[in-house]
Amino acid sequence: MHWADIVALVLITWFVIRGIISGLIMSLFRLAGIIAGIIVAIKFQYDVMQWLLAQFPTFPDQIASLVASSVIFMGVIILAQVLATAIKTLADFALLSWLDKLGGLLIGFFKAILLISLIYWGMTLLPANSIVQSIQRDTVSYQLFGNAAPAAYDSLIRPFIGKGTFDEQLEIFGKKFQEAYFPESATPDNLIRLLERSGKFSSKEIEILRDNYENIPQAEKERIFGMLRGTDIEQLKALRELLEK
Repeated sequence: MHWADIVALVLITWFVIRGIISGLIMSLFRLAGIIAGIIVAIKFQYDVMQWLLAQFPTFPDQIASLVASSVIFMGVIILAQVLATAIKTLADFALLSWLDKLGGLLIGFFKAILLISLIYWGMTLLPANSIVQSIQRDTVSYQLFGNAAPAAYDSLIRPFIGKGTFDEQLEIFGKKFQEAYFPESATPDNLIRLLERSGKFSSKEIEILRDNYENIPQAEKERIFGMLRGTDIEQLKALRELLEK
């Protein structure tokens, strides 16, 4: 058995046991809270992000977006948990114990395959390597559950937000991820981001490099910026050139 299948089996077992313990109502509301949280976060993330940027102008856009989405998502999750607790208290006396546990088991299994599918699809954002290819080719869990998250997104979430398919949204996210951590545009701000991410320069050194960078032609900017995104040797050459400007 492939090690990824073992991990998937452990996750399924864990979620099924949690579902049995939690019961149908708690499990159902938690799942509904996750789905509703995603929908509400997508619909209102931009508005909350703009409010955050107005209150904290120095916040990077990516941080503001992440905070906005997280706050909305967690708020909906907490609300769903409170509602579930209240309803479960009222319904406990009317719901058969075995039915409650069976429903919790099914919801737990569904949540497990969604998580497994999301993990597998998250791997598609990574550069191609032998581990990812081995999982996609050799694991039973990938063949069975790999498309669960896209199917759930397209049927449960996309109708409420009016955006593209799961694959299209994943591609957009991937592009944003790449731009955030490996920016392509040769702007002074992106230069600062690259230098700060390296952790090798003081604020004074970054300021000097930025000033020199701003004073060179655009073609030179693009050439040097490309070198800074390359190998260590290319980065050293680019920095040496900038210091000599």
